[in-house]
Amino acid sequence: MARKLSLALELYADANGAVDQRYIDQMRDQDTEPVPVDPTLPRFTLVVGPSPFTMPRGWEFFLTSPYEGATYISTVLHNAGYPV
Repeated sequence: MARKLSLALELYADANGAVDQRYIDQMRDQDTEPVPVDPTLPRFTLVVGPSPFTMPRGWEFFLTSPYEGATYISTVLHNAGYPV
């Protein structure tokens, strides 16, 4: 089956370049060996607005809610040593 794209073509890109690989490797390394929190770094606060999404019963332990992106972002920042 052919790949059907529903959005503008410029929104689709494969993360297979040298820069992409550098950041993928950096995040992987931070995941295995997080940097200690450095209190001199800027502090981050992520504000997530309300959502009409209701978590279906049985999904409580899956990271599939609208807050997934905020969770990933805060994890990467925390592993890089930022106070989140």
